[in-house]
Order: sequence, then structure tokens, then C-alpha cells
Amino acid sequence: MMQSDTYPELESLASADVLLCNKYAGHVYGYKNQPIVIYTCFGEVCRFHELEELLAKFKAGGSFTIVITHRKYPQSFEQKFNCKIINVKYAYAYYSQQIVNSLIIPNKTPIKTFLSLNNRAQWNRQALMQFLIKFNLLDHFYFSYHCRDAFGVGQKTVYDRTNDIIGQTWYNSNLDLEKLYQLIPITLENDQFVNHNRWSSTEQDSFYQNYWSAGQEYFYQNSFASFVTETYIDENGNAFLSEKIMKPLAYGHPFLVFSSSGALSILQDIGFKTFGDVFDESYDLIDHPHERFENLLREVIRICQFDVHTLENIKNHLVPVIQHNRLHFWDTLPKLYQTEMHTIVDQVGRLINSLNNCS
Repeated sequence: MMQSDTYPELESLASADVLLCNKYAGHVYGYKNQPIVIYTCFGEVCRFHELEELLAKFKAGGSFTIVITHRKYPQSFEQKFNCKIINVKYAYAYYSQQIVNSLIIPNKTPIKTFLSLNNRAQWNRQALMQFLIKFNLLDHFYFSYHCRDAFGVGQKTVYDRTNDIIGQTWYNSNLDLEKLYQLIPITLENDQFVNHNRWSSTEQDSFYQNYWSAGQEYFYQNSFASFVTETYIDENGNAFLSEKIMKPLAYGHPFLVFSSSGALSILQDIGFKTFGDVFDESYDLIDHPHERFENLLREVIRICQFDVHTLENIKNHLVPVIQHNRLHFWDTLPKLYQTEMHTIVDQVGRLINSLNNCS
């Protein structure tokens, strides 16, 4: 499934004088110094400095920019970059349009404790691999780590640089990191990742179809919980949540998530329930990413000590929360989003009219 425009409701506002930049990854096409730019800031290309660079470009071109975003940006941006920032609280409903809704989670005794599928090279994913090997916990996981080189510098170079970020710590002491490199990629049969840096359009279609799917049904059906390793982990209080955390919400899984601090608060604010009855979720309040990650690993050690029958009993206890999250993801959140977007389209339309009348 190809990722569509983020906010299709905005398409009616585009015109010769109004450029709509509405792609998930934040790409800008066709900018020719139009008087007004509507820029939707949703996907992974939405860090402060990236948005600042774009807004500076639009301002230099004489454009007024309307930023549509689910994230928090300083109000000072509005005066500095000649723009208006409009927040979409329920924007994460986008994922209910993209993730495949075909997975049925039966009430089964878990075979594995955790599920964690990892594609792109990143220090927390590589550190998780080291931790699982160090403490002999791989058998408790459906785990993969492809160490995908997203920047084309060479996989070994990426691996070494990532180890430099991780450093020497309690969860990788006495491991031969050079020997561990020979294990990469750690894969699962049909784990649904396509390990490309560049692709043809056909391969791209395949990549997105796999990337946004559940993978094999048994990954979720036969495991107790997800250990989610998000991409952006250092934007505390303003976490960017990707499809990675949306999958356990959609497919009925309890979860631990390594993201920026405050990620659980964001999920709760838009109507999801988290799993504080089972997990110590105080990790979400820790600002330092390495300390936050280590707290999560200690929680994994604790949960992995439970036998399958204990996990089954816990999961039965969590059924109301799991059902709430599934219903909220597939039904309630999209409805809240549609109501919100109706108001926002109205607001943006009025703003465009007032700007045109002032010019």
C-alpha cells in the first residue's frame, strides 16, 4: 500500500496561488514562490531544524505558510517565518487508513514473551540485540534486526558508529561485538522487511506494503507484548509516533515503547489506554534516552521471568484495555479526526480568503 497524501481533506484548498505540500515524508514538489503554501508536517521529516529550513525557504520566496501539524512547535515560529501553525490533535488516525486491518488476535497462550521487528540501523535496536544475546533472552522474542544502512555509508561502518553511541555498559559487557556483527542481519522468516536503500517503483510498492503490515499473523497471535523501538527518541515532551507503535494498538498487543519521553502521555491524550497495571511505565518520564532505555530493559528482564500461564492470565486481565485500543484505533479515532478536520478546513479556507483580501 502506497502512503497517500496525509490530509486529503485539504486538496480542495489548492489553487494556482496556493501550493499544497501534503506528503507523509514531508517532501515539497512544485514550489514556485506561490503567495500561500499549505505545508503538512506529519511524517518522520518533521524535526524542528527541518521545519525551520523549509519555513525560511518559503519566507525567502515571499510566501505565507500555513503549517498543519500534530506536533508542538514554538509559537515564535509564526512571527519569525511569516506563518500560521494549526494543530491537528487526532492526526494519528492517518495510520488507520494505511495499516492493514486483517489480523484477528485469538485468545491463545503466548509462545513468546515479546515481539520486536527492527529494520533500519539505530543504536537502541542494536543495543536491544546485544542485551538479548547477553542475557540469553532471544528465545523469549520474535526478534529481527536488519541493521539497514539508510545512508549508504556501508553496513559495517553503520554498525561500528552505532556501537560508539551505545558504548560499554552492563547489558553488553564481555560481548565480542565484532563476532556479533557476523550474526547480522538477524531475521525471521517472512518478517516483511525489504532490505533496500534504493528501489524501483515496483519494489517501492512492495516495500510499503510490507513495512505497514503486521507481518506474519503468528507474530502477534503467539506473543504476549510488543517491544517497540521508535525512530525519534530525543525530542522529549514532543514525541513523534510512527506506525511502529500504532501496530500493537491496532492488533491488540500490550507494549513497551522506546520513544522520546512523554510518548505514553500523547497516546493517552488522544484516547488510548496504556498498560501501567502490568508494566512499570515510569520509564516514560525519564528524559535521558540511555537511562530511559535501560529502565525498559530491566522491565523486559522482569516480564521474561513469567511463565506462559502467568502471561496468559495477565493478557486475559488486559482484554478490556486491548479491546478499547482496537476500537479506538479503527473506529473512534478516525471519527474524531473527521470532525476535527471539518473545522480545520473551514479555518484554513477563511485564513486563505483573508490573506487574498489583504494582498
